[in-house]
Amino acid sequence: MCDIAEIQNVLVRQKLLVDARDAEALRDCYTEDVSQSLRFNDGQSQRLQGRDAVLTHMKGGWERTDTGASDVVKHVHFVGPAEVNVTGPDRAAARSMCLYLSAADGRVVGWGQYSDGFARVDGSWRLCSRSLEATFV
Repeated sequence: MCDIAEIQNVLVRQKLLVDARDAEALRDCYTEDVSQSLRFNDGQSQRLQGRDAVLTHMKGGWERTDTGASDVVKHVHFVGPAEVNVTGPDRAAARSMCLYLSAADGRVVGWGQYSDGFARVDGSWRLCSRSLEATFV
């Protein structure tokens, strides 16, 4: 498989694993030192450093939806095609869009644009940086 297809598969796999709440399998989608920057339309932002911090953040979101937190809608991800540019033998960048659909009724509850960096580690492409601009309605 070519590098671009492998990277696109990582993008889709990551979202499928988030929706499946499979934190253990998600570990393989990230480098150990991944950095993640999140910015939301309500003015909130967050910067996470390291795979463990990213996974802890996700688990916290899952727990909040399970407890019915009023500021979180349980949703699934619908990932659009990604623009991928291989920038070196072991580096790449990608941009993609994602719709967030209510898990209860399928209505659009938000959307986001991802700007991702990838590194090839031990022969596999992994996210090494992620920037998200998200809008929830």
